[in-house]
Amino acid sequence: MSSIDPISKTDDLIFRCGTDLPCFNMCCRGLNQTITGYDILKISRFKNISTQKFLVAYSFSYTGKQTGMPVVSLFEKPEKDNACIFLDDSGCSIYDARPLACRLYPAARGISKDKRTGKLKEHFAIINEDHCEGFGLGSSMTIAQWIEDQGAHDYIEANDFFMQLVLDLGEKGIKPDKNQKELILSGCYNLDLFLEKVISGSIDNTGMPAPEELKNNDLLLFKTGVQWTRDQLLKI
Repeated sequence: MSSIDPISKTDDLIFRCGTDLPCFNMCCRGLNQTITGYDILKISRFKNISTQKFLVAYSFSYTGKQTGMPVVSLFEKPEKDNACIFLDDSGCSIYDARPLACRLYPAARGISKDKRTGKLKEHFAIINEDHCEGFGLGSSMTIAQWIEDQGAHDYIEANDFFMQLVLDLGEKGIKPDKNQKELILSGCYNLDLFLEKVISGSIDNTGMPAPEELKNNDLLLFKTGVQWTRDQLLKI
């Protein structure tokens, strides 16, 4: 029976995935996989396309019920059991640039804000799916070691920087209107368009890193876009 079981960052995980397992890629179907702007940026760089082309070709957006924020999800392939748009016969076609959720699987990570300190707290769980046969195989790692092994640190930093904005808007009771949603999509998701506006001076780039720095540092570009969005929405 499938379950989601809490786990700590210091607890051990014994898990391996591979083409030799009969369940290989079954976890890549029927996901409604949401992605962050940083995920989009890394996949776009991997595929050598703009974030604008990515958004049109591989994703759709909708409004989150609780936050009122725009949410971006990957297309699926209905004709192939709702497989992820990037899943092909040999596996994940963007494996080296796969999103954070895919990197962490079968672990999952969530965050909340400590009401006393205002700081973010992270929570981990293990997703046990009936079809998965990878548990008990491979080397034992703590969840912290698993994060390191999967190259997830920058992705987590980006996720938390964006989620801080989402939580702050929620605390202030702000649900973005149509224009604000477009602003969020531009500043937090369509980051190549944001960079073009920085370079052209069509948005105020006072205090921002130099365009050349932004071009060469994906995490810096993402965080700069989110910070600009925050400034527009919260007038901080």
